[in-house]
Amino acid sequence: MGGAHGNGGTYYYNFTVPDGRILTLKELFHDINQLNTIAEQYFRKQHMNGDLSADFDEYAFEFENNQFSLNENFKITPDGLKIQYNAYEIGPYVLGAPLVEIPWKNIQPILKKNLTVVSY
Repeated sequence: MGGAHGNGGTYYYNFTVPDGRILTLKELFHDINQLNTIAEQYFRKQHMNGDLSADFDEYAFEFENNQFSLNENFKITPDGLKIQYNAYEIGPYVLGAPLVEIPWKNIQPILKKNLTVVSY
């Protein structure tokens, strides 16, 4: 009865140069609540057919109190900010590992610092 499937995860760490401290979203953005609001709009567009009024559980997503929330698993790219949720983090395995991509132009006004992106 039932079966098994593989499970993995993607984890990003962003470091400062030259001291190598791990960056958090609060260190990068003036207004985390506004970032959360923007990220929610992109999440709904990318994973809920753009439905701005549906409860998350209608799409099988499981956010606490049915309220979208950011995690600290993010990647800084030349194109924008990517927020990575892993399998089971916000919903059942069938939903996979949702990724939210936000272009810089939409979050530049709340960015605290100028960033230089270096990937290895």
